[in-house]
Amino acid sequence: MARRAYGLEDFAQEFEALASSEREHEVLLEKGQAILRKLLPNQQFVCDLLAEILSSEHFPDHIYRTVDSHDFTLYRSPQGSFSLKLYVWVPSLRYPIHDHGAWGVVGAYVNEVTVIKYQRLDDGSLPGYARLREKERQTLRPGETTSVLPLDQGIHWTGGLGKSIALSLHAYGRALRKGYIQRFDIEASSAYPMCTPTLDKTLFAVRALGALGEPARAALEAVLSNRYPLARWEGLMALERLDPALGRSLIERAANDESEEVRVRARAYLRPDK
Repeated sequence: MARRAYGLEDFAQEFEALASSEREHEVLLEKGQAILRKLLPNQQFVCDLLAEILSSEHFPDHIYRTVDSHDFTLYRSPQGSFSLKLYVWVPSLRYPIHDHGAWGVVGAYVNEVTVIKYQRLDDGSLPGYARLREKERQTLRPGETTSVLPLDQGIHWTGGLGKSIALSLHAYGRALRKGYIQRFDIEASSAYPMCTPTLDKTLFAVRALGALGEPARAALEAVLSNRYPLARWEGLMALERLDPALGRSLIERAANDESEEVRVRARAYLRPDK
């Protein structure tokens, strides 16, 4: 009797146990790659899931809208501890350097996939500015894996450099930062957020309130309780423009915000040399 192929259910069970454990990143990345390598030879499950994505509005990819248009959510842990994604790398489309809000493992699935990892040279305290240098370059053949760390420790570029479409499978752990990724332009020394559709609309709504000014004061103050840290920061900036004294006092309070995203921005804003 032929042995059953290692499939999505096997992967989900094994990766759930790992991702929900209290392990150091080094252990998670090593063991996560080993689990992913067992799934990479199985191409039939992705064929079946892509067919379902095209025919169903209830598949995870339709429910959880992501930043990228070229990725597909194949599985999402009910406990929120990890997700599995398929990335489609088209030779004519160049994807920017970016980070992720979570640790992750990456495996080449169809054709070769290149991963270039970068070191951030600045401290990240100046919004919109970043200096990077290349530190490692890998070309993965189908079945081979690598890993990425979260946030500034895991800035990288991924893509297929050949003439054919390349595919890769990525499993990401629980996010430390949600709603957007940071994209980087190494030549312009710049960084900018790329958001999910929901966060994107939220930020534009906050900016519109800021443009409306005084009539929007109460609405802007309500934004300070928004679930998205980036939206809360945009609200703070709008209030500071509307009422500098109030805005500064709120930013001073935000220097101890529960979110690191807000804390870093607030402390950078309050620096004496600003």
